[in-house]
Amino acid sequence: LDGMDPTELTLAAFQRKVAIVRDAASSRGHVPEIGTNLLGVSITDDRAAAARAHRDRLAALLGHEHGLTDDDILASPYFLLGTVEEGAAVLAERRDELGLSYYYVADVVADKMSAVIAAMRTRDDMP
Repeated sequence: LDGMDPTELTLAAFQRKVAIVRDAASSRGHVPEIGTNLLGVSITDDRAAAARAHRDRLAALLGHEHGLTDDDILASPYFLLGTVEEGAAVLAERRDELGLSYYYVADVVADKMSAVIAAMRTRDDMP
């Protein structure tokens, strides 16, 4: 993580990157498929505590405070925090608003994510 700019993990930074990709693809007549890594997944009843924990873990990995707020972590497409149902709702929202159609996840969170995906399949808005 040496040299990483933590502000690149914000929703606004992600939106800027997606806009660049879409603009470049549209000039070639393509519609890109958008995906990202989930750097943190916490299935919990306390989203605020999970956001603080991920924010603090990021500061420890970087070796310094980074300036991201709990709200930045909660809104970031690189984190998924909350109950299984909240996770399903957040993924659906990110699909609709950001065009995110897939995520890479670490093996250690695959079971957690399978529960979220199952919950998404039961939603009325799942294609």
